[in-house]
Amino acid sequence: METGEHLVEEISNQIFIKDNCELDIEMLGALELGIIPPSQNISASLQTLTRQDRRIAKRKFRKLKRRLLTGFHPETPNNEVRKMVSAKCIREGMRVLAGSDQK
Repeated sequence: METGEHLVEEISNQIFIKDNCELDIEMLGALELGIIPPSQNISASLQTLTRQDRRIAKRKFRKLKRRLLTGFHPETPNNEVRKMVSAKCIREGMRVLAGSDQK
């Protein structure tokens, strides 16, 4: 029989592993889509890119944002937009991991 403290530690480790895996999957999906992962510091990440690559990444992000916001209110809050983009990156990352070439 497990003690309560051990069980809490095991559960928190599983959550931490899940969060790390989800972030890795999001990163993989964002790379596949050609954008900066929304869970990172976007300004700092953009500064690491060349001027031309920064422009391309911003354009791809805006294009993805427009596609995701189709049918939503045009003044959707930025945090909701980031959640939608993050979910799209995770779906794309899962697709890549599954080895599917379908989009």
